[in-house]
Amino acid sequence: MEVKQVRISYGLPSRAFFDYAEVRSESFPNCDDSVLGGCIVREITHAEKNVCEQCNTARDEWRKAENDNDKD
Repeated sequence: MEVKQVRISYGLPSRAFFDYAEVRSESFPNCDDSVLGGCIVREITHAEKNVCEQCNTARDEWRKAENDNDKD
């Protein structure tokens, strides 16, 4: 695990985001996805986050599988 800078996302997330966040928390919790910054946009654009390369790999494989399922 390594501390990395990730983007901060501001604003109200979509319903699809919350569905994805549930999967992420169970399957790849320490991937390098952005973090939520709340509804009020601030000057700060990045935050430190513990990132695991195995989580990134698991996330990428999950996304590929989801995209492949969408094509069916």
